[in-house]
Amino acid sequence: MGEAPGRYRSRQRAHETEAVVARYLAEHGWPYAKPVGAGKGGRDVTGVPGVAVEVKSQRHLRLLSWLRQAASHRETAGELAAVVERPDGMGPASAGSWPVIMRLEDWVRLLHVAGYGEPEEEEASG
Repeated sequence: MGEAPGRYRSRQRAHETEAVVARYLAEHGWPYAKPVGAGKGGRDVTGVPGVAVEVKSQRHLRLLSWLRQAASHRETAGELAAVVERPDGMGPASAGSWPVIMRLEDWVRLLHVAGYGEPEEEEASG
């Protein structure tokens, strides 16, 4: 018995979305970024050192669940966990506008590394 048409389209969209994210990353500084394949365990995109990338193209937002899933794929404590979410109505050409979800503490760490904000207490005394 075949797969239901809606489920097939959903899976196809998930595969396409992972491939689009991997291609976008490969074109913007991570040349070894590769999609793993929707439905397989682990990270959705490999070849992005230091970041556990989870890719979602679902209708319903499950942000906390997605962040936990991405975090569970981190290989070391210092790695970032990020979720790239493809909203409905946004095709592959708009990939650069898709939102990325991450924990506040990770975002603050990225901002500090990029030179934004004042040094935190432990940074200033180190």
